[in-house]
Amino acid sequence: MKQKNNDEEIDLIQIVIIIWNNKLKVILPSILAVISIILYYQINHKKLNSQLIHAKTKIETISTFDLLEYQLYNRFVEKLNSENLVIDQVYNNKGKDSNDEDISFEIIRNKLPVSSSYVIIDKLYLMDLFIEKLKENKIFIEGIKQFKLIKTEDFTNNEEYENAVKKMASSISIIPVYEKGQLDKRNSNWNIEAKIKDEDTWEKLLNFVEIKTNDEIRGYLVESFKRYVSNEIEVNNFFIEDIDFQISIEEDMVKKQSLNLIKEEILKKKNIERLIKQFNSTPIVKLNNFHAAKVIIHATDYENLQIYNFKLINNLILAAFIGLVLGIFYVLFENAIKKRKKI
Repeated sequence: MKQKNNDEEIDLIQIVIIIWNNKLKVILPSILAVISIILYYQINHKKLNSQLIHAKTKIETISTFDLLEYQLYNRFVEKLNSENLVIDQVYNNKGKDSNDEDISFEIIRNKLPVSSSYVIIDKLYLMDLFIEKLKENKIFIEGIKQFKLIKTEDFTNNEEYENAVKKMASSISIIPVYEKGQLDKRNSNWNIEAKIKDEDTWEKLLNFVEIKTNDEIRGYLVESFKRYVSNEIEVNNFFIEDIDFQISIEEDMVKKQSLNLIKEEILKKKNIERLIKQFNSTPIVKLNNFHAAKVIIHATDYENLQIYNFKLINNLILAAFIGLVLGIFYVLFENAIKKRKKI
């Protein structure tokens, strides 16, 4: 038994001696493995590393100075809305306090319908439109494709590509920013936040999104105003037709005269023409001067979130270890073969 232990001890010492005498052969596979990993890493560095950056960009309302350009329009709109309110109150009081069958108050009330108030264009209204448009994600999707934040060649088919684009657009967050102690939750600026890979491309996308969003909102406001004016003109025409009809069937000369006076009053009104004139004086009609909100691209805050998919140090250690094991097996195997040949 003692002899057996001595033989095992001799064998272990012999193995160590063999490895030491052939240390270059043992180390060589490790060196080759490490060099291979380093070369592979250098060649495929961009593919192996996923460098993410957290980008945060402010969206601000238009300035007080920008808002001055809507002042005349807004004042005129306030005047029209107040007229509607007064007419509505007069009509309601007339209906409550009198049994008079005179129809003039009904017609006066309807000539400026209170059911469709004119819109005041202020900071919050424009910001709400801007945020609503951004949250649709359509403009982000268009920009992601145009600036190739996601490349078609990375996908096997168009469906996978489209899903990836939509996923990225959905990952872009539109977050409200409230001041400390702020009570009015509508009176806020916003942030656009996203995880990106390239700052320059992201800023190009933001610039595209800002221009495109403002342009679409401008188009929406112009078309909405045109439809509103068209509806108002049509409604007024209907009222004139109704008055003409009532004049034609009215036998009471006093009421007939009252109807004619009301008709003349409606025809003399220049509210629509004046409203159009004031609207045309706003930045909405000036193609290069309109902003619903502003994306402060130059002040974007970037924070590096570098994530390595390929762990270089770990892989180097693993490669060195495997190379060392292979080297030891090779040396021992080679030594065993040499012994057999001697026998």
